[in-house]
Amino acid sequence: MDLPEKRYVLLLLAAAAFLGFLRLLREYLDLLRKHRFSVEFLENLNRYIESSGDDKEAYSLLVKRSDRLQKDLCSVPASGARSSRGESYSQCPVIINRLTEMRTSLSYGSLTRARMPDQYGVALMDTVTGHLGIIEDKKAEQVYLLVNPLVWLREGIGLIIALPLSILSWVGLISRRTLEAVREKTSFKVLKAIVTLAVIFSAVIVMFGGWPAYKGLIDSAAIQGKHALASLKRLL
Repeated sequence: MDLPEKRYVLLLLAAAAFLGFLRLLREYLDLLRKHRFSVEFLENLNRYIESSGDDKEAYSLLVKRSDRLQKDLCSVPASGARSSRGESYSQCPVIINRLTEMRTSLSYGSLTRARMPDQYGVALMDTVTGHLGIIEDKKAEQVYLLVNPLVWLREGIGLIIALPLSILSWVGLISRRTLEAVREKTSFKVLKAIVTLAVIFSAVIVMFGGWPAYKGLIDSAAIQGKHALASLKRLL
């Protein structure tokens, strides 16, 4: 293959890898945002608990950010040992419900006010802290992906494969959630891996001799195989 054609192949591979890197970087930055948001929520929750419900500003911030934090809880599913906790988040509004219960408990007597942190505040803190742990695990995984060029290529090819669905999502024919659900399916991940291996294999062949030389090797191997089979038959 001529040098300009080899350059085109390299540029196409580099473009696909760059797209994949951008996707991975965006996901990592989103994890950083969710981590920072959860830490701020915990700080306001601590303020509210320590004030025994008197810090109205802290409570107002908690209410304003509870729905967003709940969405973050559902968008960062747990894996492995934490999977059951991640599934429970998607089944009920944990943050909103516990925040409301904590607020309600403060409207009763001093005994309830004294026990409130143990009953609701600490439970809510445990939920958010667990969410932070999941995010930190995901961040560690994402850092590994961000330094692996083969993963960049795989993710870039995944974006190209899913391009028709992405277009449908952009024009509003399917939801963003449906698009992400398809991308998370095992069958799509397997297809993405297979296509990536095929692209790498094809690129190596094209860069080192081209298809004609590769076809010559296959033909030669086939002829040698036939001769070996014929010799084996004569021996038998």
